[in-house]
Amino acid sequence: KAWKMCRVTSGILYGFAPVVDIDFQDMHQVPRDIHGKPKLSACIKVLVDNEYPVHYDLVCQKLSFLFGRTRATSAVRAEIDYALQSMQNTVVKKGDFLYPVGYTDIPARQANGRAIKYISIDEIASAMLCVLSKCVGITKAGLIDEATRAYGFNRRGSNITNAMNEAYDLLCDQGKIKEVDGKVQIR
Repeated sequence: KAWKMCRVTSGILYGFAPVVDIDFQDMHQVPRDIHGKPKLSACIKVLVDNEYPVHYDLVCQKLSFLFGRTRATSAVRAEIDYALQSMQNTVVKKGDFLYPVGYTDIPARQANGRAIKYISIDEIASAMLCVLSKCVGITKAGLIDEATRAYGFNRRGSNITNAMNEAYDLLCDQGKIKEVDGKVQIR
């Protein structure tokens, strides 16, 4: 019996979590020390806990205003790097992405305009598992196409294709998926 690939075009329908966008521009939400000054390490921790895996560049961009900047300058990055050195018990850096120490699962989040470079391979792999759990008889190419659409990307350039293939390979290497007669299945 032949099964058709799912044709759902939104991560919402696959159960992707919404992107949690912490906005510290509202100064009332900025964690502060006992003297009322913004506490950089607490701000980083809030971002990582709520948005992980979160790209280092996004953390720098979101916190640049604490330094009176509109962009993540080298001075901003230096301060964030310094803060991250003291946070090794609470934040893990894996490639360009930050995770809380002891994380157990990676939430698949809606893209909401994030460029593919700001979505970790771990998150894409998690998204692929969500897609695969709803689609029966899907091929590797179909899974990659559907995951691409679920993230809201209208076309797939080389960066998206490479990221999707890397996530697929990660799932294979971890033994979470297998191919049987050209169809991908969850193990």
